[in-house]
Amino acid sequence: HGRVTTIETVRVDRDSRRMAVSLTVSPLSDAEGRSLGLVAMARDVTERKRTEEKVRLAVEAAPTAMIMVDESGTILLVNTQAERLFGYQRGDLVGRSIDMLVPTRYRIEHKNLRAGFSQVPETREMAKGREIYGQRRDGTEVPIEIGLTPIVTQDGLVILSSIVDISERRHAEERFRLAVESSPNGMVMVNPRGHIVLVNAEAERMFGYSR
Repeated sequence: HGRVTTIETVRVDRDSRRMAVSLTVSPLSDAEGRSLGLVAMARDVTERKRTEEKVRLAVEAAPTAMIMVDESGTILLVNTQAERLFGYQRGDLVGRSIDMLVPTRYRIEHKNLRAGFSQVPETREMAKGREIYGQRRDGTEVPIEIGLTPIVTQDGLVILSSIVDISERRHAEERFRLAVESSPNGMVMVNPRGHIVLVNAEAERMFGYSR
């Protein structure tokens, strides 16, 4: 029908070994446009397939949620932990935009961050120092930390995200804050640079400053 078609299939060589093949079929016409038949070009992608399978198995075995996307943000791969974290089956995620897992109010910012990362891809934590939330299937939000790892493939840049649910850590931090606040003694917490990061009401009363 005048279209170039590419499919991935399996072929057998003269030694009866199976190989993964990327087969591109295109129409062949004469100078007057009459069809002469088809031209098929085959490329052995066995090693690529083996590498993809190793990556898939490594992602699936990871103890944290893992999601792989392409440069446009389309989800290519998820593991079981990601299914559990966000409440989706992988069939509901693969082929969809990663934005479906981002709360609506953050989607424009997330799109800009993703574009910036594609320009300067490097292994790092996403939005370090800022609170990040994911959105589950039921619409609830979960605080998360995300590590980004760029991977250059034959088909372009893909990004592997490691996602950690930090809900329990946030709850522990809140319990600690409440304990500090209820202390009858003035309490001040500083970071390694000597900057005050937490004070309680008794400290405000003792020193005459608001927190």
